[in-house]
Amino acid sequence: QDQWFRIISSLPSALFQASNAAAKRAAERGLPSPHCLEMLVEQLEFHKSVSKMGSMLISAHLAHITTDKDIASGCGPKFEAVSTYLRLLSEMMSHQSGVICGDQMNTWIGLLRDPAIVRTNVVTPHIANVLVAYMTHIVRIRWEDVWDQNHSYASLIEASWDDEEEYEEWLGNLRSKATQLFRSIGATEPEISVTVVHSKLRNLMAAHSNGEPRDHLNTENNELTVKSTACCEFEGITQPLDNILHGLPSWAMDNGSYDEKRNKVRATIRPLLAEIASMIVNWNPNDVWLKFRRTTLLEALKHYWKYEATTLPSGVDSLLVYLNATDNPPKETPSMDVVGLRKKVGVSLVAVSKIVPDLLVPWLSQLSDRAKALLTSGGLSPINEMHLYEFLSCVATAVDNPLDRSNFIADVLSNAIRSIETAEVQNAIASVDGLLSFMGISQ
Repeated sequence: QDQWFRIISSLPSALFQASNAAAKRAAERGLPSPHCLEMLVEQLEFHKSVSKMGSMLISAHLAHITTDKDIASGCGPKFEAVSTYLRLLSEMMSHQSGVICGDQMNTWIGLLRDPAIVRTNVVTPHIANVLVAYMTHIVRIRWEDVWDQNHSYASLIEASWDDEEEYEEWLGNLRSKATQLFRSIGATEPEISVTVVHSKLRNLMAAHSNGEPRDHLNTENNELTVKSTACCEFEGITQPLDNILHGLPSWAMDNGSYDEKRNKVRATIRPLLAEIASMIVNWNPNDVWLKFRRTTLLEALKHYWKYEATTLPSGVDSLLVYLNATDNPPKETPSMDVVGLRKKVGVSLVAVSKIVPDLLVPWLSQLSDRAKALLTSGGLSPINEMHLYEFLSCVATAVDNPLDRSNFIADVLSNAIRSIETAEVQNAIASVDGLLSFMGISQ
């Protein structure tokens, strides 16, 4: 254990000397900065090795942190040594290559999952850097920009991954592991996590809410595509928002009575959460792909709506409107983008209704009217109708009054019941052969 502390105490100063040496070499070569692109590419393997080795020194020796009394007390030379070392790791994550972040993922998850380490507050000062870094690198890189050398760090990206397939595999693994990391950050540091996500979302809305810079457009209608910058950026905020809201402790959002520290944290993050919900609910994009991104953000709010349902009716109404979305200009046969949006909306409606069905009960009348209008419009596909019925069924189960529940079900399912009572359906279900023929399984 003493040897381990000596290593982590000496590494920051050794790496500082190495950084100074790199800066000197850059100056001798006439380069503008030791952090210029040429130097980043040249030192990538060194940075990767340092990041991997540095993170393993922590993840493989977590017991040294949890069992040390000085660290547990939150003060003393050993606490300072570990805190300085973690600052070094977190600052390395600002590197423009995502592989540096990827190598440290398991270390930060391990630190945040250990209650004894969390209680020492040795991790807290570095959480914001960690969260910002991972939120930056889960945004997908357009590989065609790398091919065409249009990306500002194209050569660094090419040095980090062999090709697009390797990058996509890496990104998938990073996002998969990041789920646990984001939830852990939300659970252990609610104030930091909500503050960072709020700032990120506010900046995205200011920069891209109307699709700016409106690149990679569909040539048929000048709408955004999945590769447009705005769509990529909003995709990147969805997972952190959903996972952090899911991970937030109940005391951070409910109306219970807690100690002064928790009450202070709650008083700080509640207005931020309300503003996050308001920004998403009030956002009204025109492009189909931005509607898709808004749908995913609305679905993420289900964790917040459990405790504060002020924006719930407006959010659900927006999803119901999108269930019958059309192309711009409208087409006789919806495009694949619109079909994908409708399917995602249906899934999101069901997901919301399973979390907060009781909170939707006060709006039964409005839900019934909206559902009947959608079902009689003739524009819903069978899968959209299925999602809508499942959504309504979840809400119906939360209605306590049996009469109100039966009236609601009869009201919204009247079309489906009439369809079942038609002669065609009755003949189809009268026999096994008739049913198989009706379903197209046999002739």
